[in-house]
Amino acid sequence: TPLPDSPSFVLGTSAEGRAIEAYQFGNGPRKLVLVGAIHGGYEINSAVLAELLIAHFRTFPEQVLPNIHLWIIPLANPDGAARGRDIEARFNADGVDLNRNWGCEWSETAILRDEPVDPGPRPFSEPETLLLRSFFIELAPDVVIFYHSAAGGVFLGACGDSPPPVWLGETLEESSGYPY
Repeated sequence: TPLPDSPSFVLGTSAEGRAIEAYQFGNGPRKLVLVGAIHGGYEINSAVLAELLIAHFRTFPEQVLPNIHLWIIPLANPDGAARGRDIEARFNADGVDLNRNWGCEWSETAILRDEPVDPGPRPFSEPETLLLRSFFIELAPDVVIFYHSAAGGVFLGACGDSPPPVWLGETLEESSGYPY
């Protein structure tokens, strides 16, 4: 399925049927995806940051670098956002920690600050991670950045034999001031 060419579109829906939207800017060959609020209301400030970026690039589209095609997904867990700001707002409507529902190094057990959390019954069991995975496979982005708000650093993911992109960690450290 070809990706929509419109400035904004719905990627799919959450466990409770809420829309998960994407916005795109620029048309360069390098594909960059920014994702906010995979932990819903628990880290809602990452969705606010993404919304501010969307508003900025709508006003100043020329500020997207010429070699960049940028997609922003402000709210990856709208069901969690609807639950408020406490720890329960971190999870989707099924009570799954979406950050632990991916295929790489998935485990039947997961821990958050010494407390067990639900990673889902299998990788990509949740509609939110499944639709993000499908989007990433279709798009084949050069970089995907998930914004979080609590750890105060830049953390790179790696999967299997693929090493983490150290250049990205160093670039984000330099540009954001957060340690890599």
